[in-house]
Amino acid sequence: MDKGVIRVSVCCFAHDGQGNYVILKRSKNARDEWETWEPCAGGLKFGENIEDAVRREVREELGAEIQELEFMGYRDVHRSGWQTNALGRYRLSRYR
Repeated sequence: MDKGVIRVSVCCFAHDGQGNYVILKRSKNARDEWETWEPCAGGLKFGENIEDAVRREVREELGAEIQELEFMGYRDVHRSGWQTNALGRYRLSRYR
């Protein structure tokens, strides 16, 4: 990962509509934040819009398709050890 680069990430709290949410545990071999729990998330690709990125991440990480998508908010993400600043956009999604 390039240092000193501003990135945009997407994140969603995926649920099945019955109160069950999915969280993922990062691998001990992950780039950073080893073995921590987090919602489905990933980086926005150049030319991709936010909703398409969320849908892609849910397909890639959960093998599911989003049925409903709702904007929840955003936050700045600063990772220690990496000179990165990401704007994280959070969505609530129901999947099947």
